Amino acid sequence: MSLLLSVIVPTCGRAKALGECLGLLNPEYQGIDPSLYELIVTDDSRDDSSRNLLSEKHQDIKWSRGPARGPAANRNHGASLASGSWLVFLDDDCIPSAGLLDTYRRAVSLSAWNSVYEGRISPIGKKTRLDQQAPINERGGLLWSCNFCISRELFGRLNGFDEAFGEASMEDVDLRERILQGGGHIDFLPQAAVRHPWQRKKGRSFVRSHAASLVYFCTKHERMDHLATPARLQTLARLLFNAFVKEGWRCGWRGGLRFAGLSFYSLYSIRKILRKQSRGNTAFSARRS
Repeated sequence: MSLLLSVIVPTCGRAKALGECLGLLNPEYQGIDPSLYELIVTDDSRDDSSRNLLSEKHQDIKWSRGPARGPAANRNHGASLASGSWLVFLDDDCIPSAGLLDTYRRAVSLSAWNSVYEGRISPIGKKTRLDQQAPINERGGLLWSCNFCISRELFGRLNGFDEAFGEASMEDVDLRERILQGGGHIDFLPQAAVRHPWQRKKGRSFVRSHAASLVYFCTKHERMDHLATPARLQTLARLLFNAFVKEGWRCGWRGGLRFAGLSFYSLYSIRKILRKQSRGNTAFSARRS
C-alpha cells in the first residue's frame, strides 16, 4: 500500500498540547492502517521541549525545525516534507476524534474528482468570557486551517499558504478563496472532527497584525469596500451586539470591556494602515509627476 495521508501538525511552544494531540493520532484510535499515513511535526518553538517530547514518546513521528516566519510558512514547510498524496492539516492544540483520519481516508479513496475536504471543529466546553474565541466550524464552508485535507498536487499548484500573512490570521481564508476562484469544491465531513479549546483573544500587538492581514487580503482579492468605514462600523456593531446582547448573560459579561476595547482598536488599526497607504500612494504619484 502506498502512503496516502501526510498529517502535518505545526507547533510553537505548546509541547503539552502537542503531546495530547499526537497521542490521539495513533492507528488504533484512528482506525487506520499505519502504513497509510505519516505524522509530521514542524516546530517553530524557541526551545527544544517539543523536540524532546517526540524523541522520548513519539520516535516514529517525523520532526523538523520550522522556518520561524509565521504559521503559513510553518505549514508550507511541513508540506514540503510530506510523502503522501494527501495533506491533512491539524493544529497542535486540537483534540482529534476517533476515526478522524479514517474518515479522510475513506473520502479521498472514494472520490475521483474532489481535492479538498474540511472537518468539523467544535469548542471544548462553554465560553466563560466575552474576550474568548475558538475556530468553530460546525457546518462547513470555512476551511479553518486547524482541520482540513487537501490533495498535495492542488496544494502545490496553489503554492500553498501565502506566507505574506505573517500571523495566524486570514491565511486560511485566502487559501479557501483561491481554491474557490480556481473552480475547486470543498466538501464538509462532519465525522472528521476535532475539538478546540476556548482561548483568550490576543492583545493589541496581534490586533495590529490581524488588521494588516485583513488589509492585505482585501487588497489582494479586490475587496476594499469591506474596509470602508461604514462597512467596518456595521461589522463592529454586529460584533458588539452579538457579544453583549446574545452572549454576555451566559458568562456574566466577564471580559466585556477588553473585548470592546480590542474591537475598537481593530477599527482604529485598519484606518491607520489605510491612511498610511494613502499617504504613500500620494507621495509616489507626486514623485512621478
